[in-house]
Amino acid sequence: MNEDDYTGSHSHPICQHLVELVAYERHDGSYDVFVFEPVGFCPELEADRVDEHHIFIERIPSLSDFEEVVLRINRQLGPRYEHVVFYYESGSRRIIGQLYTQFQAHNIRDMRIEPTGSRDWGLLLRRKDFALAQTLQEVHLAKNF
Repeated sequence: MNEDDYTGSHSHPICQHLVELVAYERHDGSYDVFVFEPVGFCPELEADRVDEHHIFIERIPSLSDFEEVVLRINRQLGPRYEHVVFYYESGSRRIIGQLYTQFQAHNIRDMRIEPTGSRDWGLLLRRKDFALAQTLQEVHLAKNF
């Protein structure tokens, strides 16, 4: 991505999105839309990668077209990229914290820890990461408990 092509202004979608998207304003007033994810994170889109952080999606004439692009990318990526609860914990978040650290060390990205009740917590992952997370969880629990 050549930064000289852009004004320095950028936008993120306000609608629901499955991957990080950004629209950079070009000097001519149009916008280039990119997925902003690490190398290998979106194998379905890797063919259009322009640098270690950006995958080019398309040029749009104005920001009013951005949401339509985001929704199309959501449909293209599908349910594998949706966040769902992988692990529940009641009370403390000790195990969730350990799993989070372990998963992060093995390149599972975009995890969330959210309350699921007054004292309950859920570790949310993308469906596509469940197989690796399950293997790592089994190893971690076998070593520590």
